[in-house]
Amino acid sequence: IVYLVCRRRREKSLARLAYAYGPDLELSNIRAQRYHRTTTGNNPSLWSKETFVATEEELALLNQFPRQYITLEDFLGQGEFGEVYQGTAFDILGVDTGPHPVAIKTFRKGATLDEKHKFLSEAALMGKFEHPNIVKILGICVDNDPVFIIMELMPAGDLLKFLREARPESGPALLTREEHLYIIKDIAQGCRYLEQQHFIHRDLAARNCLVSSKGADRIVKIGDFGLARDLYSSDYYRVEGERKLPVRWMAPEALLQGKFTIESDVWAYGILLYEVMSFGNQPYPGQSNQDVLQYVTAGGRLPKPDKCPQRIYRLMMKCWRKYASERPRFEEICQYLDNIIEDMKRDSYCESDSDDGETLSREGSKRVPTRSPSFKSGFQNLVRSGSKKLRNSLRRHSIHRKEEQTTHTSVSSCDNLIPTENGDSFRESGLI
Repeated sequence: IVYLVCRRRREKSLARLAYAYGPDLELSNIRAQRYHRTTTGNNPSLWSKETFVATEEELALLNQFPRQYITLEDFLGQGEFGEVYQGTAFDILGVDTGPHPVAIKTFRKGATLDEKHKFLSEAALMGKFEHPNIVKILGICVDNDPVFIIMELMPAGDLLKFLREARPESGPALLTREEHLYIIKDIAQGCRYLEQQHFIHRDLAARNCLVSSKGADRIVKIGDFGLARDLYSSDYYRVEGERKLPVRWMAPEALLQGKFTIESDVWAYGILLYEVMSFGNQPYPGQSNQDVLQYVTAGGRLPKPDKCPQRIYRLMMKCWRKYASERPRFEEICQYLDNIIEDMKRDSYCESDSDDGETLSREGSKRVPTRSPSFKSGFQNLVRSGSKKLRNSLRRHSIHRKEEQTTHTSVSSCDNLIPTENGDSFRESGLI
């Protein structure tokens, strides 16, 4: 009996060590276990698309639009629940308003009742939001099959496609610096509104933002037509037994603990800034999702895109601070962007070439380069370092660190780990 007891204790001890020091290939299994406990932080008032289930009363508040006044025209793509079309709705904005271009999400035949309720819950969710930078739902059609959700049409399509089409191939850029600023400000204003509603987006990215037109008077809005995970499937990674996850846009606490908060949306907004300023480059290009996970949790951050203003890169780095409580709120981000735009209007926005690629040190005087000429080398070193760091972190159970969701320190008091110029080590940089 004593022998059996000792043997069992030894097996448990070895199992604990294997969990803490397991090889990198087992990291996805660790993540999978953690995602079964996916949370929206410690604040019970926070909610998201994944936690929202519409009541019959909420569905009844939606505009029930007659099917005979809708025509389907151009096929836009395949969504999560069915096909998405461009079409026309007559008098949907009111009596005698005439034809109006719309986007129509259709619900596929043969789906379950639970899927149908989830589809309509998405409409009820969108119906709760009223903001110029959030895509608006105009009505639903449920009097027959297929069920329709009628949305405002954004003719220029998703922001990622728009950015890539605007890339400067050989001549001047099709988007000015001022236009870049207004794009990211539009999105920040939409995020600020969602933050005020205590809503967590969880999938903020250029592919999930829509553009009203290709002209300079364009408006960018946050919205998800359910197309992103089909059109940009390479941007998502399926954890076993769970939904697809946008690993390259996820904060460290979301990667390690499945913890989504307003602050993890701020992190994703920083990645979105990188997309905008790089004309739609994929974050961490050429790296696997597993490498990205290890790189980010080891302290690695994206380099400054070419010709990106230093002040915008500083904002990115603020959004990527290690501890969630030290990242800026969207209200602060909007104010920061307003200040930049005001400076630009006063013709004092120009930055010298020597300032690009540099950031203030913690002392605020000495300038040090933040861009690495060997990003790939630095990435590989951080990935290796991250593997060891993650195992030690798991052993110490430090990933269960409690973060106070209601207290936020100054946005100028954080240390970030970024690769040094030779890519072989880390340095600390306090951004102000």
